[in-house]
Amino acid sequence: AAESATLSVAAAGGRQATFEEEELTRVQELALTMVTARRVDAGTTTVVLSPRVSALLFGACVAPCLRLTPAKRRIGSKLIHVTDEPTRAGFGTRYFDQEGRRLSTAPLIDSGVVVAPLGGRSFGELDWSSNGLFSNLVVRPGKASLGDILASVDDGIVIEGPVAADIDPDSMTFSIEASRGLGVRNGTLSGRLYVRLAVHGRLDHLLYQVEAVSAETKTIPLTVGPTDSPGQVTAPGVLTRATVGPS
Repeated sequence: AAESATLSVAAAGGRQATFEEEELTRVQELALTMVTARRVDAGTTTVVLSPRVSALLFGACVAPCLRLTPAKRRIGSKLIHVTDEPTRAGFGTRYFDQEGRRLSTAPLIDSGVVVAPLGGRSFGELDWSSNGLFSNLVVRPGKASLGDILASVDDGIVIEGPVAADIDPDSMTFSIEASRGLGVRNGTLSGRLYVRLAVHGRLDHLLYQVEAVSAETKTIPLTVGPTDSPGQVTAPGVLTRATVGPS
């Protein structure tokens, strides 16, 4: 049988790398797909929210809902744990409340259950009398890597590049706009690139369907409330199901 055509190219350090023609063709096709972005079809699918998108979700959508949600109400999967850590080094660091009392870490969500509303809450020595704004919101990471989470997805989209978020706390209807989405098929990136898409729906429905959170986290600064108070959110990547569509 005839041998496959090969191509040798110079690599770093002057070394040569040899590629089969068939392999080069696959790479070319993948590259063409990646630069040919498309609009996503509207529908419900498995999504992997990147840590930055997840941070925007929790800071801009989950936190406002915690001002209205009563304690002991379940709003999500048992994998969700959220604390407010005002003395944690970061954009929203503060050591005292508006009345001069010392602040400390406060649990907000434990195993998907609201511990207490954000603002006007008391935890032992902590008497929080702020206006219901978080300082340094922290979502507990999981143990699985983003790579392992991606490998578990048969068909879905990785959502990256957070742009904007909107939430109606009364109905928990939310929308997260992102700059791009990466298609996933059989546990690997399929090469499909989507631009300007939105994840939307009922926030509690998305949180209930969280199946995994990543070990990797990212931190984003975020101004909160009508006075644009400085805050910060640290969050892992999240595997869940949600409705996506063009933004």
